Amino acid sequence: METPSYLVETYYNTDTQETRTSSNSQDYAQTGEIIVDTYFINQFDAGQTLMTISTEGVYTGSDFSGQILDFSRGRVLAKDSDETLSESVPVFVNNAQDVLITSDGFDGGHELNILIRKPDSLSEADLDGAWTIGTATIPAVLYESYYNSDSDSNRSATNDDFAQNGEQLVDLHRSSEFESFWGGLTISSGSFSGLFSGSITPSSLMAIVTPDDEDASPMTFSINQNKDVMVYTDTDEDSESIELVILARKPSTLNLADLEGTWRVASLLIPVELKESYYNSDSGVSRTGDINDFATTGEQFVDIYYTSEFETEQGSMEIDASGNATGLIAGAFTVESDNTLTFTDSEGSAPVFINASKNFAYNISLDSQEMNIHVLTKVSSNIPDTFEEKVDVRLVEVDGETVITLNGGDNLKVVESSTLGDSPTTWSEVDSPQGTSIVTPSTSGQSAKFYSVTPRTDETD
Repeated sequence: METPSYLVETYYNTDTQETRTSSNSQDYAQTGEIIVDTYFINQFDAGQTLMTISTEGVYTGSDFSGQILDFSRGRVLAKDSDETLSESVPVFVNNAQDVLITSDGFDGGHELNILIRKPDSLSEADLDGAWTIGTATIPAVLYESYYNSDSDSNRSATNDDFAQNGEQLVDLHRSSEFESFWGGLTISSGSFSGLFSGSITPSSLMAIVTPDDEDASPMTFSINQNKDVMVYTDTDEDSESIELVILARKPSTLNLADLEGTWRVASLLIPVELKESYYNSDSGVSRTGDINDFATTGEQFVDIYYTSEFETEQGSMEIDASGNATGLIAGAFTVESDNTLTFTDSEGSAPVFINASKNFAYNISLDSQEMNIHVLTKVSSNIPDTFEEKVDVRLVEVDGETVITLNGGDNLKVVESSTLGDSPTTWSEVDSPQGTSIVTPSTSGQSAKFYSVTPRTDETD
């Protein structure tokens, strides 16, 4: 699934008749300007597609292809045929090698992907049992409301529209609401009940889910080879939203020691709270409201902004036998009586659901500020003993382009030097965004370089 990364505001200066756009969501209309349009820099999008991977590591889909270049401790480096090596991102695979996850930010957007290896066979009985379910519904369209002072009329349009003569933008509102539900399902003989109810039928090694709700359409779920993870994602044209649904078969038993080992994490954060700013030219008073607000008499709509940012994260997490987690996400797990998990960190507690194989887990949470989607894959039952094993630095060169891959990019950096030595002044960080797991050294004018991985807290920061 894919989201934009920010809003763009379009201003029109009534004095100079010039138009200005701004990608700063907290920019304001300047003297003589009015907002005439606001739109997402990219589209919300979600869907499912089939991908085939050959024994040589070549992958193909309906409109893409590429090559797997490296695989180590659950981290896959792959490159699409239409991208450079430095544009590729790691893909994390669980130790059963039937669930892969990745998240990434790109120019204008962010994305989260879950890849599922199909089972060799699938029957109705294979689906029977107790499952957990988590859902996310994300509004994909903003509607703009315009007021025409000449005709004293209102008009509503999608955010690809523009104010017409005599019109003033007075409000924005979503096409639908954010929603998230989680709970339990019991599947038996082609029917399911619990948080939702309906029927489920195997078809072409996938599962067709039909909710009892007469307004709901059938959904086609991908199911993994171990038949304990199901995923559905799509764009709902009727509600103008994108949807994600994850199911995990509950383990028959669960202890904190089952979590021990190295996990990979991929996440997507979507801001929820939108603020609208109004300025009253008669009184000189500014006012800020929420997305359900509307300009009142004498007010001009001067700004709209999110209170947080669209983000993705990916990296490593180590969990000990007592459920304590360190790495990209730090906190502690506890086991609940229904064989689900609760994760607690400095910001609070959240439910986490794990599959029967105990190598995939997920959380979907929603509050007034943001929606968070986290997916985790277990790489190994062992926690790395050494720094080298934990970081797992790899150098990959393809077609004359070189990248360094490593784990823990949020806490570590790659530094380079023309000479070996302990003096920090001879080492400088390879230019790359903090948190990245792929670092691309520059080879311009260089005959040789030495590279090292070091904590970001050292004196060479």
